[in-house]
Amino acid sequence: MILVIGQGGHAESVSSVLRALGEHTQIKSLEFVSQEEFDVDRYSSLVFGIVGDSLQSRNRTISRLEQVSKLSGFVASTAIVSSVSTIADSVQIFEGVIVGPKVIVGEHAILNTGAVVEHESSIGRNTFLGPRATILGRVSIGECCYIGAGAVLLPGISVVSGSVIGAGAVVTRSIEEPGTYVGSPARQIS
Repeated sequence: MILVIGQGGHAESVSSVLRALGEHTQIKSLEFVSQEEFDVDRYSSLVFGIVGDSLQSRNRTISRLEQVSKLSGFVASTAIVSSVSTIADSVQIFEGVIVGPKVIVGEHAILNTGAVVEHESSIGRNTFLGPRATILGRVSIGECCYIGAGAVLLPGISVVSGSVIGAGAVVTRSIEEPGTYVGSPARQIS
């Protein structure tokens, strides 16, 4: 049995993918998980089902969970991942995701439903790609970024760590300053 930490919709989505992969799951809220409660004889692994209300809170949550156990990831059965890409063990890859060749995805990244990551791109640790986000070739995304649903990042750009790209934004040039970017073309609003 896999213990899924979370209480909202993302935890349910994680649990659903794991069940489709033939796993048995139990969902618990973060407040109720301690080292004593994570019984290695009862649970085969720990998966986080929390996106969080901010990048900082998500990072704190991951740090806390790592004190309890090594976090596991998964690849949904309908995802397509190139055999020449490098995916960290704790990455969550949802239904319909496509990961092209020579892509590198860092620890605790989430590639949500229908996201596309094209060739020779890199996704940093603790980065979230929303549903149907499209990352075109040779894009580099730093750590702890949030890429909203349906956002498009054009080829060859880079996004600095700690950036937030709004839903539907089109990023046409590199982002060198952390902040929130929206629109088409994407512009900084904070």
